[in-house]
Amino acid sequence: MKKILYMMRHGQTLFNQQHKIQGWCDSPLTDLGIKQAQIAGEYFKKNNIMFDHAYSSTSERACDTLEIVTEHKMSYTRLKGLKEWNFGAYEGKDECLNPKLPYGDFFYPFGGEKENDFRERVNQTVIDFMNQPDHQMVLAVSHGAACAQFYRAWEQYAKVKREGRLYNCCILKYEYEDGIFTLVKSIIQILRNSDQMKKPYKLYGLRSFIFCKMLKQDLIGFLKMAVTKFMDLDPFKISMYGKRWLSFFYFT
Repeated sequence: MKKILYMMRHGQTLFNQQHKIQGWCDSPLTDLGIKQAQIAGEYFKKNNIMFDHAYSSTSERACDTLEIVTEHKMSYTRLKGLKEWNFGAYEGKDECLNPKLPYGDFFYPFGGEKENDFRERVNQTVIDFMNQPDHQMVLAVSHGAACAQFYRAWEQYAKVKREGRLYNCCILKYEYEDGIFTLVKSIIQILRNSDQMKKPYKLYGLRSFIFCKMLKQDLIGFLKMAVTKFMDLDPFKISMYGKRWLSFFYFT
């Protein structure tokens, strides 16, 4: 029998707004994030979509989103398997330190997860609860990279292709039958702050942008020196030069 899964990302958070790397670390929903969740809830209500079960990542931003979407009227289960990618020592740092996509196993040496391990964690978690009886219409609130990795696990069966980013509170509708998930609908944009998306350094201004560039250059130099001298690698130790820039841009 065909089952339906609605998988969605949480609403905008403070760290999303500040462009900080946010995996297992957490931050509260912004006013925009709350509004996004309310609009997602209105979408489900308008289309007469009633869930028999709901699941959420254990991260507060995902739980809060689910509770707003369901108007605090539905019980749900929190699952660690739906948590975001563990970015290790990069958690809470500026997004300018992210490597280029695809990330692969970049974060693994720094205490994070390998990409395939992360994908399998999310995928198996979803399979486990969708295989339970009486799960015909299910809501799962997770995270951007988690939703993207789940999509990639089943991309070959997708009837519609995902294009672009998975914005906050985007919704992906899957059909589940004979052990296969098929993406049949993608509601990418619930409420997008277009000005913010076009100007990623708007909140911090030019000095934050310059700081990120200088910090990244300084880190590269430090790591080269560390390898040469067989030192213990710590990606967030920076030279005195970098510390002076840090003091100038954030404490003056």
